[in-house]
Amino acid sequence: MILYDVLLKGCDTPLTREQVAELFHAGQIDPHHPCKLTANPSWRTIDEIFPLLKYDSTAGMLHPDTTMPPLETWKPILLAAGVVSFLTVVFIFAMRQNHEPLAATTVSRKANSGTRSHALPSPAQFVPWNKAPVVASLPSTPRTTAPQHNTDKSSLVARLERDRQAQDQLPREQAAQTESIRAANKRKKLEEERAAGTDHHIPLDQNYYVTMPGGGVWIKIHDNDVTTFDVSINGAWRRNVRKEKGISHSGTDETYIYGSGGSSLYYVWEISGKLNHCLLRVR
Repeated sequence: MILYDVLLKGCDTPLTREQVAELFHAGQIDPHHPCKLTANPSWRTIDEIFPLLKYDSTAGMLHPDTTMPPLETWKPILLAAGVVSFLTVVFIFAMRQNHEPLAATTVSRKANSGTRSHALPSPAQFVPWNKAPVVASLPSTPRTTAPQHNTDKSSLVARLERDRQAQDQLPREQAAQTESIRAANKRKKLEEERAAGTDHHIPLDQNYYVTMPGGGVWIKIHDNDVTTFDVSINGAWRRNVRKEKGISHSGTDETYIYGSGGSSLYYVWEISGKLNHCLLRVR
């Protein structure tokens, strides 16, 4: 079974391809979310591993981009195949150069035998076919193959160097991308926590220390009736503060009583859930 790791807070990995697809269509991850094969140390994105996932709800589950090994696995194989192909071409070319003079000599001997009736050649006229033509063709072999071999070798070395530099650069880029995503998620979480606010259930008619960004404050609440309350802020009383009555959890039911360090403290007009307690909210 092929398993994957996904950088998602609160998500237990490794996951199957079906589980990754469910997270994607649920909106918990997007095409640029970091993902990788569990057995592979290199991080990629959801879009690179599952390119069809964004087009169809079942395409990413049926045809993930994991049937082929990573590019790093294929590079040595492609390199070896290229070298073998090059050596094969050089060998065939050299063999053809050696056999062409042989074929020409054989044709010439057949032509001469047809025009001389049945007379045999004299020893002085006989020239071994496997020596003179081959010697004549030898000088051309190094001039045609050696420069090409040197050029291809230099090109191969340059390509290997470029591939090595690309492999060295990839982990740094992936680490920078992961750090950027982590920082963005942290900022988003802080913004959501600040928008949602922090609730404090405090006892009535007792001093209670409320922690706030930039410093805390001592608060005492005395509930007069359903319309007003008294509040002591660090020992200073405000009397008959009118309660704001609006829609719960919408912010319209919050009465402002104190501010510090860019945040505010509100009295919330709703049941606190505890006897002789009231609800305060830091936002």
